[in-house]
Amino acid sequence: MHGRSLERHATRFKELAMSWTTPEVKEICVGMEINDYMPAEF
Repeated sequence: MHGRSLERHATRFKELAMSWTTPEVKEICVGMEINDYMPAEF
């Protein structure tokens, strides 16, 4: 009985690992500004 239960859990794990949900994109205004940039050589 343990072998069959383990197979069922492994199958469910594979289904969950392979499932994909589209990420939700949210824009949040934080009121900041860029006042300096790093040099390209850094």
